[in-house]
Amino acid sequence: MIAAGKTVLLPRTNDREIEWADWDGKADALTAKKKFLEPTTPTFTDINAIQVVITPALRIDREGYRLG
Repeated sequence: MIAAGKTVLLPRTNDREIEWADWDGKADALTAKKKFLEPTTPTFTDINAIQVVITPALRIDREGYRLG
């Protein structure tokens, strides 16, 4: 996606809040926080510009809602 010129946002935690950061695909732009890697890049603030959200789901119910 990045190679196609798309912006990829990754979540990170800021105390108890989740914020989004633009990630360029480089491993050195990530830092370990507990068991997860989080982006170190600036916070993405134009949430209204997001066109597609891809959410992983291990299971969904019969209506297509994500479980867990």
